Amino acid sequence: MAQDTDLRFALAATQLGIISRKQLLSCVGTWLDELRRAGGEKGKKARRPETVLYEAGVIDEAGLTAVLKAMKRGAAGIDEGLRNSLLNMNPPKPIADWLKSLPVSARGQTMVKRAPKDVRYDLGKEIARGGVGRVVEGIDRKLRREVALKLLPETADPESVERFVREARISAKLDHPNVVPVYDFGDMPGAKGGRQLYLAMKRVKGKDLGEILMDLATGQPGAEEEWTPSRLLRIFQDVCLGIAYAHSRGVLHRDLKPANVMLGDYGEVLIVDWGLAKFIGEAEPERSEPSSAIPMPLADLTMVGQVVGTPSYMSPEAAAGHADAMDERSDVYALGTILYAILTWRVPFEGGSRDDVINKVKEFRFVAPGKRVADTKGPRPGSVAPELEAVCVKAMARNPAERHASARELHDAVRQFLEGASERERVVHEAAGHVDRGRGLLTRSDELEAQIRELEMRSAEFSGRIKPHQPPAEKRPLWDAEVKLRELRDEKVEKRAQAVAEFREALRLDPGNTEAQSGICSQLVERYLEAERRGDRAGMVHVWNSFQGYDRGGEWRYLLDAPGRLELRTWVYACQCLRPATGAFGIEFVETGSLPWRDGKPRPDLAVTPEDLPVPAIWSVGAAAKYGHTAACHKVERKGVEVWVAKIKEADRRLTPREERFLGKTPLGPIELPQGDYQCLLRAQGTPEVRLPVRITRDGLWKQEVTLYAPSEVPDGFVLMPGGPFVKGRGVEDGGHLPSADTADAFVAQLPVTCAEYLEYLNDLCAKGRADEAERRRPKEAERRFWILDGEGTAARFRLPTAEEDPELAWEPAWPVLGVTWRDAIGYCEWRSSREGRAYRLLHEDEYEKAARGVDQRAYSFGRSYDGTYSHTNVSLTGPARPMPAGSFPADESVYGVRDLSGGASTWCLNLFDPALPRVRAVRGGSWGASPAQAHAAVRQSLHPASASLLVGFRLACSAEAWP
Repeated sequence: MAQDTDLRFALAATQLGIISRKQLLSCVGTWLDELRRAGGEKGKKARRPETVLYEAGVIDEAGLTAVLKAMKRGAAGIDEGLRNSLLNMNPPKPIADWLKSLPVSARGQTMVKRAPKDVRYDLGKEIARGGVGRVVEGIDRKLRREVALKLLPETADPESVERFVREARISAKLDHPNVVPVYDFGDMPGAKGGRQLYLAMKRVKGKDLGEILMDLATGQPGAEEEWTPSRLLRIFQDVCLGIAYAHSRGVLHRDLKPANVMLGDYGEVLIVDWGLAKFIGEAEPERSEPSSAIPMPLADLTMVGQVVGTPSYMSPEAAAGHADAMDERSDVYALGTILYAILTWRVPFEGGSRDDVINKVKEFRFVAPGKRVADTKGPRPGSVAPELEAVCVKAMARNPAERHASARELHDAVRQFLEGASERERVVHEAAGHVDRGRGLLTRSDELEAQIRELEMRSAEFSGRIKPHQPPAEKRPLWDAEVKLRELRDEKVEKRAQAVAEFREALRLDPGNTEAQSGICSQLVERYLEAERRGDRAGMVHVWNSFQGYDRGGEWRYLLDAPGRLELRTWVYACQCLRPATGAFGIEFVETGSLPWRDGKPRPDLAVTPEDLPVPAIWSVGAAAKYGHTAACHKVERKGVEVWVAKIKEADRRLTPREERFLGKTPLGPIELPQGDYQCLLRAQGTPEVRLPVRITRDGLWKQEVTLYAPSEVPDGFVLMPGGPFVKGRGVEDGGHLPSADTADAFVAQLPVTCAEYLEYLNDLCAKGRADEAERRRPKEAERRFWILDGEGTAARFRLPTAEEDPELAWEPAWPVLGVTWRDAIGYCEWRSSREGRAYRLLHEDEYEKAARGVDQRAYSFGRSYDGTYSHTNVSLTGPARPMPAGSFPADESVYGVRDLSGGASTWCLNLFDPALPRVRAVRGGSWGASPAQAHAAVRQSLHPASASLLVGFRLACSAEAWP
């Protein structure tokens, strides 16, 4: 808790003239900020005001001693204006009450005390304290000029007298613009009747470097504008030159720190306080050891004894007590600490006690300037130039042999940086020109993009109106638009390339130019998104790798890799409309495709367009029998359905779900997930598990409402394929166009119709006296008929041939049925529907593609790349290609659990191949006798509905909604 004694020290230091009024207010502001932060952070303590003053280099040991002595004499009054300024800073109540209790003293001008006539100097107020004395203002009576007088107390011990005389001798030896000039040395009467030594020096009005760095560190208004980095570095150069001169005269300073660098109001840069200096090679005099019991910050200021200097700024050899080992490179180290403070606005080493700081210096627990700045909270300088950091780190090397050989060499290193900075300014200016030109080119590219979009719309309008049979004159508007489109696209690509070239040239000149990096990264993002839209994974990987070197902080890649969200709700129907129909029930297909297929449903209310893949109408037989839900059916939300998720990953060319983890229960989310493809498993008591593939995209939301069905509503051997969107087509192979489509809920047979199932159908026809129809439906190819018909009339039955009866094809019951026409497949659907009371049909080819690839745009049911061991094509078996039982390749299973979609037998689809070809039906999927290329889920094939092929069979599906 704050007490009034916390502020007594700082106030006393101000009253003694050791610190200025501005330094007091800055110190108190910093201290109060730390008090408030410490109150909100467990275990954090605020520094005491005297520690704040010390670590800013504003006060030294002698000054601290003087303040403590003054405090023992009791508190003086306080200036009314200063008290108001302190109260306006909202200190804690104990301190505010104490400030209010202090008597008010008049704030007057500093008075000069007249000295006796035989004394040359009149003394004024104290302005500073050094290692062996105090400094006061003075007037030289003879020359009538202001001076600064450093006074040694008349009661000083012999050791202090020796140090003072040493300082006078050394100071007199130094005559340099950056070393404070010494005018006179002698003694004068002291206040106690004795004699006190004095040293008369130039009076410099201004601030010391420590005060300036404290102003910067505490965010004082105007400080950064006045004390720019380049100005501080030029000041540092002057200090280096002053020390280089001292070294040339055989003098070591040994107590270099920001507080010992005075900056005059007219540009003077002067190194002061040579009280610990000594001549190079001179033996270290015997000194008393400072007490280790001195509390911080006394022990962390200028010290004498075996340890010489200010701990935070002393070299490791000084901290180790090896005073005799200190040489010019020890001063170089101290110069490095001043450079560190300039670069970071902080001291290199901090601690709560003298020993703590000294141990850090000895153990060299050093934090590089750049990291120190990056870790600093509150006011801080800009990033540290790598070249300057290297100079600073070298100057502060733990091993003296690794430091700059001299202060002049350190000066030259900084000079080279500043000269290089001028060249860099020129280069940066030139690079900025390239960046501006690059931006202009991107602006032009954006304008072209807008023109391209507009022209694409016009071209689409022309294309929709103009028919292939129209004469060239009528097609010319379309052709002209297409030519203009190519020109605009080419120009856009050219402008983008030119922009990237400008940005790269800017980076060649100025490797750290963030605007140029952003310009290139923005174009890489565009290329990445274009590759993503095309499904071009190789292109995406190439662009991703291209970010290296430009996206140095990873921000752009982070944006591309941003997570998405998943939101799921689950429903059930309150009715029983999917219960198998009882009584007279049947369906009949109309062979002509007349209904548009939109969003996974036939739409008799719409007209067929050239883009449609129409399906036939289906008529119900039996007026009382109905099957399938309608718009009138009511859904009820089913809450509490468990949602498990597994990331889909590729291994051995297979895309498979990995470890499952529980996400929650429905209604779920939105819940954040990393980008990628997932298989969600929806589990609820009383309903079959639902497989729901989802694709989580950057910043995207996959939102889906899933309907659950009772086990009795799902036909045996079928799985639910939930409705929803998917992307179809071959992506890059189709020129980059990736159309999307929607499907409705559908139940899909896990396996194609087998020979055994089809044989049952034919024989049931025979048993019902429809042997002629069965004969027409028997498997065939061209003029050849397969399978054997035994008996006649209602006793007639089909069977599979033996190997002797059909040496070419060893038909097996588990094979997918082959050699059937589209009409045969439709006949089977009608027969199976009437038998089971459900409306069976063939898959629409959109449904087939979605069943095979899910929502992740895979090429095959098992992955993106083909392998002959994963599905049944003409490369899958040794020896001649031949049919195999359905389900023989377990890897050929889609995310929904549907088998044999990438091989085995191609499948008749329900829809027309093209509205312009009304007699041709679509065929999808790979086959035992076809190449792997045909197994691609997006490959479209076609056959006449009366044609039969030993490569083609069929598979059943069933809609959850009634056919209109």
